[in-house]
Amino acid sequence: MPMQKSKPDFLDLCGDVPPPTGHRGMVQVDAQVITALMEDYPADVLFIEMLHQFAVRCARHVLPEGRARLLPVSIARLRLMPLTGPVTLRARVFPEGRVVSVVIGGRFAEGPWQPLAMVRVAPVPVGAT
Repeated sequence: MPMQKSKPDFLDLCGDVPPPTGHRGMVQVDAQVITALMEDYPADVLFIEMLHQFAVRCARHVLPEGRARLLPVSIARLRLMPLTGPVTLRARVFPEGRVVSVVIGGRFAEGPWQPLAMVRVAPVPVGAT
Protein backbone atom coordinates (compact mmCIF):
# COMPACT_ATOMS: atom_id res chain seq x y z
CA MET A 1 0.00 0.00 0.00
CA PRO A 2 1.52 3.40 -0.97
CA MET A 3 2.25 5.87 1.81
CA GLN A 4 -0.04 8.86 1.89
CA LYS A 5 1.48 12.29 2.26
CA SER A 6 0.35 13.91 5.46
CA LYS A 7 -0.86 17.48 5.33
CA PRO A 8 0.90 20.11 7.40
CA ASP A 9 -0.78 21.02 10.66
CA PHE A 10 -2.67 24.33 10.64
CA LEU A 11 -1.00 25.34 13.92
CA ASP A 12 2.46 24.80 12.41
CA LEU A 13 1.93 27.23 9.55
CA CYS A 14 4.90 29.38 10.64
CA GLY A 15 7.01 26.54 11.99
CA ASP A 16 9.68 27.44 14.54
CA VAL A 17 10.51 31.11 14.89
CA PRO A 18 14.02 31.75 16.20
CA PRO A 19 14.49 34.33 18.97
CA PRO A 20 14.45 37.88 17.61
CA THR A 21 17.87 39.48 17.23
CA GLY A 22 17.82 43.07 18.44
CA HIS A 23 14.02 42.86 18.72
CA ARG A 24 13.77 41.84 15.05
CA GLY A 25 12.39 38.45 14.03
CA MET A 26 12.17 36.64 10.72
CA VAL A 27 10.66 33.44 9.33
CA GLN A 28 9.97 31.95 5.91
CA VAL A 29 6.72 30.09 5.24
CA ASP A 30 7.10 27.41 2.58
CA ALA A 31 4.92 27.64 -0.55
CA GLN A 32 4.06 23.93 -0.33
CA VAL A 33 2.70 24.35 3.20
CA ILE A 34 0.52 27.26 2.07
CA THR A 35 -0.75 25.34 -0.98
CA ALA A 36 -1.57 22.23 1.07
CA LEU A 37 -3.45 24.20 3.73
CA MET A 38 -5.38 26.22 1.13
CA GLU A 39 -7.17 22.99 0.20
CA ASP A 40 -8.96 23.15 3.57
CA TYR A 41 -8.90 26.82 4.61
CA PRO A 42 -9.73 30.10 2.82
CA ALA A 43 -6.73 32.27 1.94
CA ASP A 44 -7.79 35.14 4.24
CA VAL A 45 -8.06 32.76 7.23
CA LEU A 46 -4.59 31.38 6.54
CA PHE A 47 -3.17 34.88 6.09
CA ILE A 48 -4.47 36.15 9.43
CA GLU A 49 -3.47 32.92 11.20
CA MET A 50 0.04 33.20 9.75
CA LEU A 51 0.36 36.73 11.19
CA HIS A 52 -1.04 35.66 14.56
CA GLN A 53 1.28 32.65 14.82
CA PHE A 54 4.32 34.69 13.86
CA ALA A 55 3.49 37.45 16.36
CA VAL A 56 2.90 35.01 19.23
CA ARG A 57 6.10 33.10 18.49
CA CYS A 58 8.14 36.32 18.37
CA ALA A 59 6.54 37.55 21.61
CA ARG A 60 7.24 34.25 23.34
CA HIS A 61 10.95 35.06 23.29
CA VAL A 62 10.66 38.49 24.93
CA LEU A 63 7.87 38.14 27.51
CA PRO A 64 8.91 36.87 30.95
CA GLU A 65 5.88 34.56 30.77
CA GLY A 66 7.18 33.23 27.45
CA ARG A 67 6.18 29.67 28.14
CA ALA A 68 2.70 30.70 29.32
CA ARG A 69 -0.29 30.62 27.04
CA LEU A 70 -0.03 33.67 24.80
CA LEU A 71 -2.80 34.99 22.60
CA PRO A 72 -3.07 37.78 20.06
CA VAL A 73 -5.34 40.38 21.63
CA SER A 74 -5.62 42.80 18.72
CA ILE A 75 -4.60 43.25 15.13
CA ALA A 76 -4.39 46.71 13.56
CA ARG A 77 -3.39 48.20 10.25
CA LEU A 78 -4.10 44.85 8.60
CA ARG A 79 -3.27 44.74 4.93
CA LEU A 80 -4.55 41.56 3.26
CA MET A 81 -2.33 40.36 0.44
CA PRO A 82 -2.67 37.49 -2.04
CA LEU A 83 -1.26 34.43 -0.28
CA THR A 84 1.37 33.19 -2.70
CA GLY A 85 4.47 31.49 -1.46
CA PRO A 86 7.04 31.39 -0.33
CA VAL A 87 6.34 34.11 2.21
CA THR A 88 9.08 35.82 4.21
CA LEU A 89 7.90 37.62 7.33
CA ARG A 90 9.90 40.12 9.35
CA ALA A 91 8.94 41.71 12.63
CA ARG A 92 9.93 44.46 15.03
CA VAL A 93 9.05 43.46 18.57
CA PHE A 94 8.17 46.17 21.10
CA PRO A 95 7.75 44.91 24.70
CA GLU A 96 5.31 47.12 26.63
CA GLY A 97 5.13 45.59 30.10
CA ARG A 98 2.98 42.47 29.97
CA VAL A 99 1.96 43.13 26.36
CA VAL A 100 4.11 42.94 23.24
CA SER A 101 3.42 44.83 20.02
CA VAL A 102 4.72 43.07 16.94
CA VAL A 103 4.91 45.10 13.73
CA ILE A 104 4.99 42.71 10.77
CA GLY A 105 6.09 43.17 7.17
CA GLY A 106 6.24 40.55 4.48
CA ARG A 107 7.43 39.60 1.05
CA PHE A 108 5.32 37.27 -1.08
CA ALA A 109 7.06 35.16 -3.73
CA GLU A 110 9.35 37.64 -5.49
CA GLY A 111 7.26 40.74 -4.79
CA PRO A 112 8.29 43.85 -2.85
CA TRP A 113 8.30 44.16 0.93
CA GLN A 114 4.92 45.28 2.27
CA PRO A 115 3.79 46.43 5.73
CA LEU A 116 1.16 43.91 6.85
CA ALA A 117 -0.08 44.48 10.40
CA MET A 118 0.59 45.30 14.01
CA VAL A 119 -0.40 42.50 16.38
CA ARG A 120 -0.53 42.92 20.16
CA VAL A 121 0.15 39.75 22.15
CA ALA A 122 -0.47 39.14 25.86
CA PRO A 123 -0.26 36.19 28.27
CA VAL A 124 -3.48 34.51 29.36
CA PRO A 125 -3.68 33.85 33.12
CA VAL A 126 -3.63 30.16 34.03
CA GLY A 127 -7.16 28.89 34.45
CA ALA A 128 -8.66 31.60 32.24
CA THR A 129 -10.91 30.57 29.41
